[in-house]
Amino acid sequence: AYIPDTYNNRIQAFALNGSYLFEFGNRWDKTYSFKLPTDIIASEDKLYVLDKGNSMVKVFNLSGAPLLSFGGKAKSSPGLWHPQGFDIIDNKLYIADTYNHRVVIYDINSTFFKSFGMKGKGPGNFRTPTDLAIDNNFVYVVDTQNQRVQKFDLDGNYIAHWGTYTSREEGFRFPFGIAAINSLVYVSDSNNPRIKVYTDNGPLLDI
Repeated sequence: AYIPDTYNNRIQAFALNGSYLFEFGNRWDKTYSFKLPTDIIASEDKLYVLDKGNSMVKVFNLSGAPLLSFGGKAKSSPGLWHPQGFDIIDNKLYIADTYNHRVVIYDINSTFFKSFGMKGKGPGNFRTPTDLAIDNNFVYVVDTQNQRVQKFDLDGNYIAHWGTYTSREEGFRFPFGIAAINSLVYVSDSNNPRIKVYTDNGPLLDI
């Protein structure tokens, strides 16, 4: 297991029994530098690290040796601005480009593919999306300041959304993280605080 140790600006690796294996990265090392790494994906023989503070995706082998980096702080494509969560499918990375209020898609070799969404409150738009998850060829985005989850197809076409600002069961107070598996969507409702479980179309199943 690989853990982004965000405020220590490093990645730590552990065996499945919890024993420590190794670590790499710090804020000052030019080869391995991180500034607030927030998410990591292990896919085949590579590690993809979302380096929020540097607004970059950094790619390593499974031992932590650097291979590639891309992105960079910018308010227009193909740059990123403090991204916080991402997921992978069909050799494409879908990134919650938080301060640009959109989702950006790259292939795994750093080629920009497309983006969707912009700052706003309407369906398909975002205000500081902090995380996303992919399941059954749908993309679920935590639209944090709009207090909702939005659902898209893989091309970025809007399908549905649910949530509103409230402490009651039907709403959120600054949802932050999301996971989706087997047609269930798990959302960390950070300021309520609780984990909420939904079907893939929005009805609440459990808290």
